Amino acid sequence: MDKRRVLPVIGGYNFRDIGGYTSADGRKIKWGKLFRTANMAYLSQADLLYLQERNVDTIVDFRTPIEVEKEPDRVPKNVVDLNIPAMDLDRTDSTADYAQLSREYKEKIPVI
Repeated sequence: MDKRRVLPVIGGYNFRDIGGYTSADGRKIKWGKLFRTANMAYLSQADLLYLQERNVDTIVDFRTPIEVEKEPDRVPKNVVDLNIPAMDLDRTDSTADYAQLSREYKEKIPVI
């Protein structure tokens, strides 16, 4: 994996830059313009500053309203935080404990 892909965001799980990927029409996504992550409820102040310095202006959260209510995003000041659920609800309860599993995983991984 390209070293530029994984970003130093401590409170965001699997925070990555989507730059460099080829779109359906053959163009490449610019580095530093589009990011992806899981839950943003645990971003630190340093994480928020990092995103602010990269001029992040819009966040699109695909989680269900119940997930957002349980763990609201932490976002930099003046950022638009849109919730556009990928599903109307979690019919399988498959994401119910995802945040807890992520926290447990992080607790077991040594900081390098």
